[in-house]
Order: sequence, then structure tokens, then C-alpha cells
Amino acid sequence: GGGGGGGGLASHPPRPSPATTVRRDLLALKATLDDVQKKKNAGEITAAQAETRVAQVNQRRLALLQTAKKQLDLEQRNVRDLEIHMRKQIETIRGGGGGGGGSPV
Repeated sequence: GGGGGGGGLASHPPRPSPATTVRRDLLALKATLDDVQKKKNAGEITAAQAETRVAQVNQRRLALLQTAKKQLDLEQRNVRDLEIHMRKQIETIRGGGGGGGGSPV
């Protein structure tokens, strides 16, 4: 396999968002499915073996999506809270006085 390389820069790359991580994990699972499909078509594995692998992949896929949904919901809520807070702050800075009722989005 290929070597290490890298090093040098001290700056860490930003942590990937949950969506990025999930997409990467799903792509890895998809690669497994592609492999199973190829081997089954080539007669390298039995239908039963293929079914076992597919069931495992499907289980991991569902678990992954559940985790992702929780993380994305949380992220969206954080973004929305921040957005609302900033909007109120902008109104306050502009001297919106009592800052009336929150205008519908």
C-alpha cells in the first residue's frame, strides 16, 4: 500500500461536519455493496453469502443514518438559534427600540 507522506504544517484541518463523515461512511458501504454484487455476478460467492453481506451493510447503513439525523438535527438547531440571536442583535444595534414581534420568516 501507499506510504504516509504529509506532516509539516501544524495547522489541523477543520473537523469534517457530520454530513461529510456520514457521506464518507456511506460511500465505504456502497463500495462493499459493489464488491458483493461483482462477486455474486462472477459466481465467486453464493447468493446466501451475498445476502449475509448485504444484510450487514444494510444494518450499518440504517444505524449510520439514524446517528446522522440526530447530529444534523442538532446542527440545524444550533444554526437556527444563532441566526435568530444575530437577527435580534442586529435589530437592537439598529435601534429597533423594543424590537417588536418577531417578524415571520
